[in-house]
Amino acid sequence: MEISGVKYYWKKSHMSQRSLAQAAGLSMETLRLLCELDKEETTVASNYMALSRPLGVTVEELLARHDDRELGDGDRTVFKSKAMPANCVEVYRRVHHLSHQQLSQRLGLDNRQSSHNCCTRPVPRPKHVRILAAAEGLSPEEFREKYSCETWTGEDDLFAAP
Repeated sequence: MEISGVKYYWKKSHMSQRSLAQAAGLSMETLRLLCELDKEETTVASNYMALSRPLGVTVEELLARHDDRELGDGDRTVFKSKAMPANCVEVYRRVHHLSHQQLSQRLGLDNRQSSHNCCTRPVPRPKHVRILAAAEGLSPEEFREKYSCETWTGEDDLFAAP
């Protein structure tokens, strides 16, 4: 199936739509519009220029059409975890439907791998629990209780595979 250059390079970037929109300084609605085919003539050039920077491609590449079969399996964002969360930070991430990139931003971490490492530890770092608890208006103990693995049901878990 034919897709827009914007959608193609967004998928290849492994960024969430929200992260890409923020990096480009665009609204989510504008990014979604740019991902549609045949919207090139109704969109201002500055939007494409803004997207070209975080994606690292030219405006011409964003305007080109692509076949979605060009995307490899590694280019598609798929959340595969059926496993029980390892700790309260991972439960928090799933409850709030956050990508590792978004969680790393909330925690003030340098990259999404650091967030992933935090979520897979048997016991999260106290600093990370304090940061998230403060954002929720909870004490660290209340946060651990609210986002306990033992009470995790997995309902509405967008990250679990079907």
